[in-house]
Amino acid sequence: MNKIIIDTDIGSDIDDVMAISYLLSHTEYEILGITTVSGNPIGRAQIASALTRHAGIDIPIYPGAADPIAVKQIQKEVPQLIGIAKWDHQKTFKERRELEFLKDLIVSNPREVIILCIGPMTNIARLFVQYPGINEQIKALYSMSGRFGIGEHFSDVLEWNVMLDPEAARIVYETPVQIHRCIGSNITRQMRMGSKEVARHFDTEQFRIIYDLCKIWFEKHEFMTFHDPLAAAVIDNEHICSFQKGLIQIDEKAITYWKPGVTSGHNAVAVDVNKEMFFKHFFSILEKF
Repeated sequence: MNKIIIDTDIGSDIDDVMAISYLLSHTEYEILGITTVSGNPIGRAQIASALTRHAGIDIPIYPGAADPIAVKQIQKEVPQLIGIAKWDHQKTFKERRELEFLKDLIVSNPREVIILCIGPMTNIARLFVQYPGINEQIKALYSMSGRFGIGEHFSDVLEWNVMLDPEAARIVYETPVQIHRCIGSNITRQMRMGSKEVARHFDTEQFRIIYDLCKIWFEKHEFMTFHDPLAAAVIDNEHICSFQKGLIQIDEKAITYWKPGVTSGHNAVAVDVNKEMFFKHFFSILEKF
């Protein structure tokens, strides 16, 4: 049984909904808690609670940081919040307790907790700064973050989660944990599905709450990308992606640079993906939702 904490900016891109729904469906995961991050973290917590209550699982949820560490917040809105109006969800939450909550979970389960970070890494960076040494008690960290390729100047295209809080990403990349597996957007962007195919899979009574949120996303987008579900799936099935250790650095423009072959580090970057294996695995678990 994998003990997992989910740190998410659910409510902006639809892929967080897919990732959390997948994890709620998985019989081999014990979700210890969920923290939210980025603009309107309470609204994001409400969406997460709608999913957990629909799944019939009682999971503590704590709103986290609303703002990045050093840059201006550009992700203020939570467009999917209107999608849970008819669904039962928690309305109020304990605020400014997320770091203590995370610390207590990790200390109570030393070297057993896996953190899945599928948003800007503000909460996790603040955790590492406020509680020095807590990183040594984490079993593993998985993040959907960065955009990586061979060569120092692979691309000047920014990855969203890093761009939202580059200082937090720097802190997390530089803080040693037992293992940090990074699934970058250069890999996750291959996991796309158009609106018609999403409707074919999710426009059913079983997945009604998921599809209600999908419809809001597709009002402004023609397809969705399974960024976060891929990061979640490789925890259970690491054959989906191949990883290679390397040095990750971030420049002043929030561009991530990766130097493969630095084997002494703790960061391992996804270098390829089996798309067919991912979708087969993802839907085999989600059918239990």
